[in-house]
Amino acid sequence: DFDDEALSAIADLRQLDELNLGATIVSDESLETLLKFQELTNLNVSGTLLEDDSFRALAKLPNLVHLDVSNTSIGFDVVDEIKEANPNLNLVE
Repeated sequence: DFDDEALSAIADLRQLDELNLGATIVSDESLETLLKFQELTNLNVSGTLLEDDSFRALAKLPNLVHLDVSNTSIGFDVVDEIKEANPNLNLVE
């Protein structure tokens, strides 16, 4: 299973522009690692264990244009907050 430990093993691949973590058991413990991927344009965290504060932080990645948060525990208020702060971000919920 791909988890927080597996993600930390690829933390040096900072030039990644696309990362699909859908249906993995990645959690908030991986937030610091995820934020190292500053070149990401497309991030799929659907079905992960991430929570609201992590989604807020990830939405601030400077090059992100697509963020898939479907099948997660993200709150409706956080979805609205992210959409308002990032009008050019394609947020899949």
